[in-house]
Amino acid sequence: MIEVSKEELTINDEFAKERNVFPLIDAMLKLDDIYCAVNSTNTIMAVQGNKFFPMWIWNSNKLNDIESKELMEYIKDRVINHNLKMVIVKNNVYENLRELYPYIINNTVIMNAYINKKPKLNVEISGTIDYAKKDENKIIADFLIGYDEEIDHTGLSREDALEDASGLISNPTFYVWRNEQQEIVTIGKLNYDSDTVIRINCVFTKPEERRKGYSAMLMYALCNKILEMEKIPMLYADKAYLPANKSYQNVGFQKIGEIVEIELSENKQTKT
Repeated sequence: MIEVSKEELTINDEFAKERNVFPLIDAMLKLDDIYCAVNSTNTIMAVQGNKFFPMWIWNSNKLNDIESKELMEYIKDRVINHNLKMVIVKNNVYENLRELYPYIINNTVIMNAYINKKPKLNVEISGTIDYAKKDENKIIADFLIGYDEEIDHTGLSREDALEDASGLISNPTFYVWRNEQQEIVTIGKLNYDSDTVIRINCVFTKPEERRKGYSAMLMYALCNKILEMEKIPMLYADKAYLPANKSYQNVGFQKIGEIVEIELSENKQTKT
């Protein structure tokens, strides 16, 4: 693997067909200071925003044994010698890594990648999409803490949640769904990662308000907003969390691929 500047990267036809599965690579390529590496045949591309960010790796589905081994050694080296803590890869890379170097893997989450070109609703629920108001800061903070406890598991503090909520409320890409009583029951955010897709994330509904169709209504409204901008709605969903996947599919999302988020170990072992 050779370190290159982003200007030296060549986007081949195979990546171009899969770039909607990897929109964060496009997002990072817009940054000024990023790390990029490729192999000599341009069948592997690694991009990292900075040393604290996860590394995203795209690879051709036709890697030969030598290229596959090179990628495995590269990831191992970045973990042991460069303190890489997380990588996002295709499933086949994860399987190879698990077979060759299982001791550098701490935890994994397999994510389904979805796009939605034709949003649909099975049942229309009363309510409206809206922005959160400044005096709803504590309410949004509660949502963020709930999201962290169920999804991110970072141990988000109340103080940090309030600060994050304040930033989101002033962000025009952050939306809420209000029920008939004008209470916020679901939140969601848009991420403008690439020139072709807009990624929906941070979708979270109050536990006591679930199974009422609020999440579907917000997703449907957000998808239509994105399509009006002539972009494609996109999102990731934990493959193991079947209710969320089913909910997204019901709104019209179609699976286009899988990625695996791998939490890596700082173990300095020199096993072969």
